[in-house]
Formats: sequence, C-alpha cells, structure tokens
Amino acid sequence: MALAIGLISGTSMDGIDVALVSVGEEPTPTPEVVAFETFPFPEQVQVALRRCQREGRLEALARLNVLLGELFADAALAIMDAAGVGAADVACIGSHGQTLLHLPESSGEYGRDVRATLQIGESAVIAARTGITTVADFRPADLALGGQGAPLVPFLDWHLFRSNERDRILLNIGGVANVTWLPAAGELDDVIALDTGPGNVLIDTVARWRGLPGGIDRDGDLAASGTVDHAVLGALLADPYYDLPAPKSADAGQFVLLLGRHENLSTADLLATVVEVTARTLSDAIVMDLEGSAGAEVLVAGGGVHNRALRGRLESLVSEYEVRPLDEVSTISADAKEAVAFALLGLETLARRPSNVPSATGASRAAILGKIAYPPP
Repeated sequence: MALAIGLISGTSMDGIDVALVSVGEEPTPTPEVVAFETFPFPEQVQVALRRCQREGRLEALARLNVLLGELFADAALAIMDAAGVGAADVACIGSHGQTLLHLPESSGEYGRDVRATLQIGESAVIAARTGITTVADFRPADLALGGQGAPLVPFLDWHLFRSNERDRILLNIGGVANVTWLPAAGELDDVIALDTGPGNVLIDTVARWRGLPGGIDRDGDLAASGTVDHAVLGALLADPYYDLPAPKSADAGQFVLLLGRHENLSTADLLATVVEVTARTLSDAIVMDLEGSAGAEVLVAGGGVHNRALRGRLESLVSEYEVRPLDEVSTISADAKEAVAFALLGLETLARRPSNVPSATGASRAAILGKIAYPPP
C-alpha cells in the first residue's frame, strides 16, 4: 500500500484539484481517496494565466511556471496537513500541471513530425517545497511516440471501472470533454478513448464574458431558461474537429476561437446554445464513435456533472443509455477523479511501468510517462 498525491488544474484555469490517495498494488492498482479538496486560484492568477495563454509573453510564462509550482506545493502541503500525513509517508506527487497549449497534430515543421503540448507548474519547486519526489509533464512521452498525448485518464478508467458483465462508458466533462469506452471483459488494449470537444470551456467563457458571478452559470440555471439559437449552433457544430477520426485530442482554446461574442443574443440564449453544442458533441461521440456500445452504462465525472441543464440535455440525447454520476458507483467522487488518476500515474512512473493507453492515444507503443523531480537531499 502506497500513499500518493495527485494534482491537476483543468482548462478552466480556476484552481487546483488535489487528492491524497492510497494505492494497493495486488493484483492491480486500486486507488482509494484518503482526502480531496479544490483550492481556487486567486483571481489575479486566473487573469494572468488567461492573458499569458492569449499573448504568450515569455517572461510572464516563465514566472507563472514557478508561481504555479509554489501554489501546487501549497495545495499538496495543505491536504497532507488536513490528513495528518508527513512527507515521509508519501511516495510521490503526480502533477499534471496547468495546460496552456495542446498541439497534438504534426506541423511538419522543418521536415520533422513536430507535436507539442505545454503544461506549467514547475515540478522542481513542488519537490523542493514538499520534500516529496514529484512526477510531472506526463504528455510528451506519448507525443514522442506519435500519440496525441491525451487522454491519459483511461489507464485509471480501465483499472477501476471495467466490468465483466457490461460495457461501460466513462465520460469526463472538464474544460474539454472526453470519453473512455470499456468493453465488457475487455483488455487494456481494447480501450477506446477520445476528446469529444468542449466540456465546460464554452459555457464558462460565455459566463465570464457576460460577467456572471464567479464567471460561472451555477447549476446551469440560466442556460435552462434560454432558447437555442440555431444559426449560432450550426456555425459552432461546423468545426472540422468533430469529423476527425479517433484517436484525437483537443486544445480548449480552439473551440473558443469560433465562439464569437454574439452581442445580439441574451446571456441565457447564448448559454443555452453552447450547452446544446456540448451535449450534442458528447452524444455524437458516444453514439457514433464508440461503435458497439449501445446499452452501455455511462458514468459521468468532471465539473460538468453539476450543470443540470447540460446533464438533462445529454440524458435526453442518449436515452438508450443508463447515465449516472460516477459517485453512484464509486467512492471516488466525480470531482476527484482526474487528480486521483495523476496520483496513480505518478506511482506507475516511479515503478518504471508504462501508463499510456496506445489504443486511446494513437501512440506506436506503450510509454513510461512523466519526468521526475527529486527533493533536495
């Protein structure tokens, strides 16, 4: 049995999810959550992250990388303190960091197969502040083997949620949404996964642009009161990303670029429209991309699980499936799942075991993910 900490800040850039996890190794890794908490970023940090993503200034990027390392370390120390755990008790920290840019398709630049991704949150700072070996930067090893570098959570999905009796679909609605198909009694190589498109990113962007409190449409209440604008809906659904075959992964910013501010629409109508975009692209991926999954149980995690308007619309579009929040079948909450996954991935890296899923990412072979930062002696 080993203790590990998982850290991740999603594409919403609003805070750090941190999970303290106990992982048993026999016969297969079995993570259990000891403690979980979300630590919001200060508002000025959220503003700085979005500005850096938009403007790409090198000095701001370098300083934010270190600042986020400090904030991630603070979050790890806080969860340890709350659980009464010391650094000597924790085998590792697995830190996904904060994604600023994800470019999984080759640019062919200079005659090379150039694929790139950028997550910040300096692992050397996390290791130095906590005294715990830290594994970070998980995606490049998969990219280097021709993969998408994402999604990486299917490794956890298969170990924890596969069933011998029925197909399961694990749906995660973060900033970007992704699905994992676990065929009944399937092996790891049978897993199919992909990013479906926007999760919360369009909804949160509209809420922020329109000045809603906290930059969110809490529970989807305002969206539920609005009417879908079909002209805007059609334009957003015309994004060529949706026609790409799996495996595929996305950068949240690519969907925002097509959004437009649509000042002629009320906030409620614009929110209703982007909720419809999200629900339709999720349902299309479930019904069309995951062939043979009809009748599967759909388990939903991520921040979008709390948006009642989105949940309701999705359930109506995939009414032939049983859609349930992850919390109903697991002790791992819908909010904690991704942080738990990176705690597990960190332990796999230290054990020198591969933890990408090539059938999900498109990598040519399995890879040991991440880069290791050791604490000062």
